[in-house]
Amino acid sequence: MTDDGSLPPSDTIDSGVVETHNSSSTTTSATSPTPEEVVVATPTTIIGTIGTTTTGYGSLPVDVLVVVFGDLSLRDLCGAGMVCRHWHAVSCKEELWMRLCGVHHVGVKRWAATWRETLQHTPALVLRWRAGKYKRTIYRPHLEGITSVTPWDKYWVTTSLDNSVKMVSKVTGQVLHTMNKHERYVNSSAIHGDTFATASYDSSAILWDLPNHTHRHHLQGHTDFVTDVSFSRDGHCLVSTSRDKTLRVWDPTTGACLQQLIGHKRGVVTGIHLHSAGLYASASRDSTCNVWDLHTGELTRSFTAHTTEVNTIKQPDNGLILTGGADKKVLIWDLRQEAPVQSLACTNFVYTLDGFCHTIGAGSGSRALLWDVRTFTILREYEEHTNTVALLSLAQGLPVTGSFDGSIKVWSEAGPSLHTLREFGDIVRCIHRSETTLAVGVYNGNLAIVDFASSSDPLNASCSLQ
Repeated sequence: MTDDGSLPPSDTIDSGVVETHNSSSTTTSATSPTPEEVVVATPTTIIGTIGTTTTGYGSLPVDVLVVVFGDLSLRDLCGAGMVCRHWHAVSCKEELWMRLCGVHHVGVKRWAATWRETLQHTPALVLRWRAGKYKRTIYRPHLEGITSVTPWDKYWVTTSLDNSVKMVSKVTGQVLHTMNKHERYVNSSAIHGDTFATASYDSSAILWDLPNHTHRHHLQGHTDFVTDVSFSRDGHCLVSTSRDKTLRVWDPTTGACLQQLIGHKRGVVTGIHLHSAGLYASASRDSTCNVWDLHTGELTRSFTAHTTEVNTIKQPDNGLILTGGADKKVLIWDLRQEAPVQSLACTNFVYTLDGFCHTIGAGSGSRALLWDVRTFTILREYEEHTNTVALLSLAQGLPVTGSFDGSIKVWSEAGPSLHTLREFGDIVRCIHRSETTLAVGVYNGNLAIVDFASSSDPLNASCSLQ
């Protein structure tokens, strides 16, 4: 293993030479361990006794080794990779590093060339987030507020209150393509593959073909503002919600309306596709959260514990459904129960929700609150913003909030903010967060890119997860 904890190149590993490193000396044995027993000693793990056949170290199937290696720390994995060529080859497999990314709760979106680089560089990136080391660039693609920012290929795709959709170069910040079809504000968007969907105050939704930067289908039928659009995980259907109290299910391929879902008594604010295939949950100003079967169009469940409009809805990886409302409550639901599992009191109306591992969070007034979902006890209360917390992200276990006070804050686990990003020029309207960047849409039409992978100090690959 190299000094920085990384794996040595394959040509430095010989199946007949085993090196042992410790604090006092380095010894080299010119003979292999006996084929009946191989013991790999590492700082925290001993990989047990392994019987072999005439194939030696290659007797264990690759899929078995991937599972075994997936439970090791990075340091122990480096040690295992030095035992023999077969183990080294397995330790370099992308499927193993993808598994490790999941174990360490590293985002599923690949931002580096390989999953291995993604995981090895992530600790250094987290340190940069904590230290506030970043490069910030501000562009002006719109003349009015940006309502959503979505990465696609070499572009940032933005929607705006100026009725347009624009494709902005990630390299130069220039607007390379402008797509005009909506007649009023574009207020929401969704993406699946090369298809981009937008919702507008003109009572319609549009499906766009991004490679050809043209519209594919104009989805008409709603009679009031379309408030939100979202694709199913497989991309086979698109759901739109509207202030006309209905939802519509569309075929993205043909643009045909497959279902009209009727059941709310007031406008539908937003909705999400649930982890259970074919189910969709909608939040409404009538104080309910409805669960629909998209295959049949039937209303399967109506959650009614809120006392006023439901502003936001989320389903973290733990499978529970979170709703937040103007009644200053976060309610936690289980599809198998009629009543909420838990009601969490907030200090003001709830504007945004998020979840990460065992933590859930809410933006309530000018505060952000975090709870442990296992005990429903409050963990943190962040109080430094001076206006509504409209955006909240808990990814990587590092909370980030955006506020109508024009700032974005990155918070420590202990409570105080680590640093504050300002000078966006206006209210922060939307954020897209990845492992390396924050793409910030601002109310004055600015697009700010905060890049934590492009500062003066290079990524330190020796920083490893334990």
